[in-house]
Amino acid sequence: MSLKCIIVLFQEEVEDNKNLKAAAAAAAAAPAAPEAATITLSSVTAISPCQIKVSWSCSQCTNSDHYTVTWIDVDTKESSEADVAKGSISYEIGELISNKNYTAYVTLYLTDGSSVVSDEDTAATEEGSPNSVQGFTVDGKTDSKIMVSWTNTTNPCPIFGFNILWNGDAIWDSTRHSGGNYTTNGKSKTSYTIANLMPYSDYDITIQEVTTDLKYGSPATQHSTTDERKASSPTVKTNTLNSTSINVSWKAPSSANGVITGYNVQWSIDGEEDAGNANTTKDVFSWTISDLLACGNYQINVSAINGAGIGSSDPAYNRTDEEKLPAPDNLKCDYNETSDQITVTWDLINSTNTRCLIDHYIVKYTSDVLWNGDIAVTSDTPDNTTTEYTIGDLTPYTSYDIQVCASTSKLGGDISSCRNIETNDEVPGEINHLEILEGNLEESSSFAVVWTDPIEKNGALLTYHVTLYNDTDGVVIDDDVDYTDFTEAFYTYQFDDLDTSGNYSVSVYAVNRAPDPGPESEIQFSFLEDYEMEYM
Repeated sequence: MSLKCIIVLFQEEVEDNKNLKAAAAAAAAAPAAPEAATITLSSVTAISPCQIKVSWSCSQCTNSDHYTVTWIDVDTKESSEADVAKGSISYEIGELISNKNYTAYVTLYLTDGSSVVSDEDTAATEEGSPNSVQGFTVDGKTDSKIMVSWTNTTNPCPIFGFNILWNGDAIWDSTRHSGGNYTTNGKSKTSYTIANLMPYSDYDITIQEVTTDLKYGSPATQHSTTDERKASSPTVKTNTLNSTSINVSWKAPSSANGVITGYNVQWSIDGEEDAGNANTTKDVFSWTISDLLACGNYQINVSAINGAGIGSSDPAYNRTDEEKLPAPDNLKCDYNETSDQITVTWDLINSTNTRCLIDHYIVKYTSDVLWNGDIAVTSDTPDNTTTEYTIGDLTPYTSYDIQVCASTSKLGGDISSCRNIETNDEVPGEINHLEILEGNLEESSSFAVVWTDPIEKNGALLTYHVTLYNDTDGVVIDDDVDYTDFTEAFYTYQFDDLDTSGNYSVSVYAVNRAPDPGPESEIQFSFLEDYEMEYM
């Protein structure tokens, strides 16, 4: 190695030593580095059935930002955490489950973003039960609901909710009971409405606090009675008694829903507004409805009465019997001589005292033939819209009695009458049995005729007109024969002092009040030719 190289190496070594000394001097002059922060878990201790207190200490913690306390359910491994402000040295964990092991540790977070974790420790919560509910009251009620409330309670254990239990007996029916229970969700709820309860029933109601581990606290109890509710419908039967009365009977409702004090009976006709109503006492189970309209279709409702009022009802229906319709008003019977007819007119029946409908009218007339005593009865049934009827084919000299009534489908009504409507005479018929009788046999100058009434008198006979003709000389006798009694078996007329050599003709006809006489009956007689007749 050359001397030059040795000198260079020496110079470099000397320089390095200088640098080392300078560095050592600088290091000796600089302050010492700070110690690292540490956190020590002091204790994990149960302080109540559902609380644990975690305590710790911190060294070199001037740069701390905050703490986080973490706890773990030993059984389920579920973990939870909470942030705690810097400077704190303890934290109480609440709403844990009693009689359970929890592991806890603390994490320190520094301002530079780093963190330090403590060791961990385990503690068991104490055995305990939930608190009693305070301020439990009944706030209101209806016939099916009871409203209850309570005070918002504090409890170190986590509250799952409140269990409400109720049991009731119906006051009005000892065989009926009901009950149930409901558990609310959450500790913040402080009221509940119990629904679907029986009416007028005594209920015992209890409430218990329930924790998340399903432990029940001591019960608080209240008593309440639901209101009465309108009763259900009675079972109803109806029976028509006559045209104006219906009897109603019933059984007590299956659900009284309270204390029955009586019954209400209502009835209406043909869907109209209520025609009437009546109230009975609680021990009466039948009622006769009177003063009804005949042929009325009635709806009948029977309801039980309790403290809630008039209850429900299922309508029953019945119809009153038919009754006679009233007699037609303004009946007139006019005899028309020209047409020889009787026109019968009347007013339509429009009565508010019945609901019976007119099915038809009945026109009945009796004809009393005044000239022979025959009596005939005829009837007809014009329809229900007719207010006029014509009687034709009348018999002359006859008295007519006419009756008109309105009829239902089953029953004829009261009658209006016209009496003694008399028809006029008509031309009488031909006389009957005109025959010759020989008279004054000694002189042989007379003879007689005999006859009987015409079959059809057609009126009141006034006379018989007899005419005797001599076929040679003409009319000999022309005479009206008046009889005081036209009910004889036969009538005679004798011709005397006649010329026995002549031939004679005799005509006889009847006369009544008709404008024209009846037809002639004629017979011939000759003294010479006719044989001798015995006198009748």
